[in-house]
Amino acid sequence: MARLSVIVPVYNVEQYLRRCVDSILDQTYTDFEVLLIDDGSQDKSGAICDEYAVKDFRVRIFHKKNGGVSSARNIGIDHAMGEWIYFVDADDELFPYAFETLIMGISDDVDIIMGGHIRVDECGEIMDAPPVEYSEIIHPTDALRLMYIPKNFNAESYLWDKLFRRDAIAHCQLRFNEDLSLKEDCLFIVQLLCKTSAFVYYTTKIVYKYYRNMGSAMSVVRASYTPKMISIFRAHQQQILSIALSHQSISLRALSIWHGYRSIHNIKSTMCKYGCYDSHIIGTLRYDLRKQIGLVLFECVVAYEFYIKVKKHLLRLLRKLLKK
Repeated sequence: MARLSVIVPVYNVEQYLRRCVDSILDQTYTDFEVLLIDDGSQDKSGAICDEYAVKDFRVRIFHKKNGGVSSARNIGIDHAMGEWIYFVDADDELFPYAFETLIMGISDDVDIIMGGHIRVDECGEIMDAPPVEYSEIIHPTDALRLMYIPKNFNAESYLWDKLFRRDAIAHCQLRFNEDLSLKEDCLFIVQLLCKTSAFVYYTTKIVYKYYRNMGSAMSVVRASYTPKMISIFRAHQQQILSIALSHQSISLRALSIWHGYRSIHNIKSTMCKYGCYDSHIIGTLRYDLRKQIGLVLFECVVAYEFYIKVKKHLLRLLRKLLKK
């Protein structure tokens, strides 16, 4: 059984696919399998996948009807045989030492390993200044905060620079939400961090090269308003719920709520920018969020009042001890 299962959703990426798969197969660490999930590609991507399956025994191919990246990743999870799972976007690239770097964080009390990445623009220019290299073991709650307040990178919520323990995914009964077209990856990470009690190994060593292609889903969203943007808000709604149910800190709940409101603001700003503002849509989103967080905010108030009472009680006990 391979130690790593590398899952690559593939859809109409014939011009990038060979670069991506070659970067996986050329890794310095070789104990892995590659699952190429052809999500109903209409170009030559499916044929290229079949070509690699013939050339390398580590490559397995799954052809399916088009159902979106989440459904492709879920099929990969269902068929993965490795102890750890790594997700790659088919238009990106791994550095040769990526797996060798990430497996250094494997231990019995770790379920997620978070690595570093760089972004490359359309001209091939690096967009980020890599941070100082260091590694540490962090609590899942601290890792959750990184989803909303990045520490070393422009975002820590990307899926493709992280290694996930397969048993942890199975134990938490996690799947990618196939109703979401954007931010489904961030939601997946948040849900796992909320449910796991294991630690996270965090390293700033760069393992992944992300290409900002103009045809990618996020690039299309940034270029104009599209109803897909609402998927970002829906993902934030589910993150708020996951964090509330996991009894995380008040500050973390507030962070998730703030990002929910921020997503609505971004949708409104984009609508206004492209002359398609719809007050009904914005009003509905605001109503949905306020209704959802009502209980969360109530629980925060109750928790705060409980904290004040406990604090006063402890202070009284401390004063008595000091008098003695």
